[in-house]
Amino acid sequence: MNIKAGHAAFMLYEIGKAHHNELFDEQGLPKELDRVAGVYAQKASGDGSAYYAIRRVVDFLTSAVVPNARVTYTRLDRFEVPHFAPFEQALAPFDPLRSAIVEIDGKLAGVAGELRAAVRKAHKLPDTTSTFELFLSPFVGEQIPRYTPLSRYQSVERDVTFRVDESITYGQVVEASAYEEDGLALECRALDIYQAEGGSHKNITLRFLITPYNKTLTAEDATQVTDEIVKRVVAATGAQVL
Repeated sequence: MNIKAGHAAFMLYEIGKAHHNELFDEQGLPKELDRVAGVYAQKASGDGSAYYAIRRVVDFLTSAVVPNARVTYTRLDRFEVPHFAPFEQALAPFDPLRSAIVEIDGKLAGVAGELRAAVRKAHKLPDTTSTFELFLSPFVGEQIPRYTPLSRYQSVERDVTFRVDESITYGQVVEASAYEEDGLALECRALDIYQAEGGSHKNITLRFLITPYNKTLTAEDATQVTDEIVKRVVAATGAQVL
């Protein structure tokens, strides 16, 4: 449906529970197996393999949730799959020559890769289609990033140029500008960093995006927030404001 709607390349995700008709809990109910899955589709044939497209997604997901984890991939036909009916079921649609078992820190975590030709044909999927299905267990106990909904209120931008000693780094200025207030989100990015040849100072221009979540931000509100940020940077780095 998405392909027919004109979307040339996209991904769909789902976090949910899987079941198997041979696996039941103590009460005789189908056991719930926590999963996270995604599918990537591209209408036109890409330059690279669909397998590597989905692998990049798995790498990104893992690094975002478990930054120091070691992720390894073993081609499906070279992995001795344990006899566990729900997992065997999950592997069924994957092409064993173009898919891999995913392990996180040496523990079985799921599968990622391309689908069998018969599966793509049956579901009318483009050739450039790949997918992953991972257990949630490797991520249990980790500080999972939380989704922040978009604000209904308009954001306000403010640009500020700080003149600092050459020994002060961009990172120090950004760290000093950290500001938190209930109902506000603050983003910061560099617009320009300039130091004249032989100069002992440099100018760092930052753009602050102030987003309110519970009210419309007035010019006075934005100025108060910006002034507080400037005060913190000046106190921490000795900067001058240009």
